[in-house]
Amino acid sequence: MSRKRVSLITAVLAVIVTMALASPASASPATDNMAASGAPGVTATAPSCVSRTVYEVPGGFDVFLQNRCGQVMYVRVIVDWDIDSVCIQLLVNQNRTWHYYGVTGQYRRLDTCVPDLSATSSR
Repeated sequence: MSRKRVSLITAVLAVIVTMALASPASASPATDNMAASGAPGVTATAPSCVSRTVYEVPGGFDVFLQNRCGQVMYVRVIVDWDIDSVCIQLLVNQNRTWHYYGVTGQYRRLDTCVPDLSATSSR
């Protein structure tokens, strides 16, 4: 094999190994029991009464959210290979679209979250 081909194969293998080691799928997901414990910051997958539809758009994707739960819900869009959304408040029967702009991110799931109330409290 030529020296160029060996270098190319080595580079490709290095990228594959790096991606496999950094894979978000290797992280253990939060369980419903963990979320029920009330520990701050611990979340679970959002219930099915919060529907989510993902649309690919040029330069990213949109997630259309609908809250049909009968109560206010707080959700976070989990993105593989990029930053997740902030904690989004969905009022009862509210529809909302969250936009992701980027080339590396992929929609993973929708989790519940706890809103950060410290940012809105007066000190």
